[in-house]
Amino acid sequence: MNAIYNHWRLSGWLTHDIFVIAVAIVFIALCGFLLYSLIKRRSTRRLKPYLFILVIYGLIVNFIGMTFFGMFRSVTLEGKSQLFFSHKNHSFTSIERTVIPNGQSNGISTSTSMFELISVNSDTGERIWSKRMGWRNYLIGQTDRYLILNDADDDALFLLDSTTGAMRFSQADLVKKIPALSEVLSPDFPDYRFVDRRLYIHGLDNRYYRLDLENWTLTEDAQIMTIFQQHRAPAWIISASDNRVGQPISDQELTEALRLLGEQLINPVLLGKKQAHQYYVLAYKKRRGPQASIGLYDVEKQKYLWQTAVTLTEDGVPINAYQMDDALYVKAARYLFKLDTNTGRKIYQFDYRWNRVVDR
Repeated sequence: MNAIYNHWRLSGWLTHDIFVIAVAIVFIALCGFLLYSLIKRRSTRRLKPYLFILVIYGLIVNFIGMTFFGMFRSVTLEGKSQLFFSHKNHSFTSIERTVIPNGQSNGISTSTSMFELISVNSDTGERIWSKRMGWRNYLIGQTDRYLILNDADDDALFLLDSTTGAMRFSQADLVKKIPALSEVLSPDFPDYRFVDRRLYIHGLDNRYYRLDLENWTLTEDAQIMTIFQQHRAPAWIISASDNRVGQPISDQELTEALRLLGEQLINPVLLGKKQAHQYYVLAYKKRRGPQASIGLYDVEKQKYLWQTAVTLTEDGVPINAYQMDDALYVKAARYLFKLDTNTGRKIYQFDYRWNRVVDR
């Protein structure tokens, strides 16, 4: 019953919510008309035709929901952008993609995708706001005031309010503030880097710039090219586990740690280093399957100092970790887990499918 309730409640995904609201309005209207007819005729003899209409209506809306919105079906959720944290708002923000399978055409699997920009309160796990995105939108970075996005079809660069998700500056607004941007902004998201909360641009004139969003200045600097060389371009879809927390790990130590973890655990993902020989790790219960655990593992003693069981959507999904004070956040496709780094206690599990906490 809880699963059925989840599908028919507002989720924060705009197209899904519009469909649910429309279905509810029509259903209330039909029930109202049925009640009016019964009262007016003071008879239940004509009740069957109205009940038949309600049954047909239920079948139709369920078919539409299953076909176009993935209701009561298995869908895939994946991150379309990195997860960005705002210290001011205590929030994580990212673009998430829902993939709804549509069967096959000429032997090729087809699907429909929905994209949503979602902001989650890092303290409580509650959804703060969400905003529909297009498939050509990309989240480049986040400051305490702005979300920096790229749109290859319209605004090469635009800013949203990080607190509410409302539009703050379109590309035209930015060009009014800094006219030189008209000759610089690129529609291609790989031409941007967001490093140490600073925005860098590889301009259309083949020069490199730093855009200061606090003082509204654009600075050309040839040395910025090294930032583009040292930091990879944003990925179109997050498909790798490459974000780690804790103390720095040298290449030599990383190689050795991965070797030891691979020998002692099943398909381990190194999340970060706490101290010598102790690593935050996600490992699976079996070589194939969604059952896994997140823990602090000592490779020298070959045992967990703490361990928490988690269930993922499937094995092999991208796993990325973030740490704020004594909290470890693990983003695993559809879920965002928050754990206490001292005890491993699961504080919450946020589900991007329903945009709510599903476990504490």
